[in-house]
Amino acid sequence: MSIKLSAKALEILKVLHKEGKGTVAFLKTKIDGVNPSHLTALARNELVVSSPVTIKCECCGHSRKVLEHTITELGMAYEVE
Repeated sequence: MSIKLSAKALEILKVLHKEGKGTVAFLKTKIDGVNPSHLTALARNELVVSSPVTIKCECCGHSRKVLEHTITELGMAYEVE
C-alpha cells in the first residue's frame, strides 16, 4: 500500500523521525506553515498517534490540554527523503 502525503506532512514526519514526538506549537518552531490537518493526515495513515497532554503556561501557570503527536513504528519505517 502506497501512502500519498503532502510535502508539509513529509516535512513534519521528518522532524518527528528526529524528535520522536511533539505538539503543533513545537512543530511550528521547526517548520513554517504547520497546520493540524497535516498531523490528522499522518494519524489517519497510522504514521503518528495523537494523545492529549496537559501543559502549563510558564508565565501565568494556566493549564490546558493539547495533542501530542508521537511517531509510530510504521512512521519510523516510512521512507522520508
